[in-house]
Amino acid sequence: MDFGIRNNENGTFCIKCNCKVEVTMNFCPNCANPLNIDAFKLFQEKLKLNNFKLLKYIAENTKDEKTLKLIQKLTKKNI
Repeated sequence: MDFGIRNNENGTFCIKCNCKVEVTMNFCPNCANPLNIDAFKLFQEKLKLNNFKLLKYIAENTKDEKTLKLIQKLTKKNI
């Protein structure tokens, strides 16, 4: 995932969607792309949390042993 801003004589722009942004913004108001490293790290943490929530939901709602073992392996690896 690319993140960041691009500056030129016309101002500051999101590198993903080319929307004009303020330098002080963390996320693009048009596409929600992270505009700086802190916002990118926050985005990654939120994505990781959402992935764990999804895995938890699947684990609670499946009876397939192979799927459950795969989920256990994935969660142990990423904790």
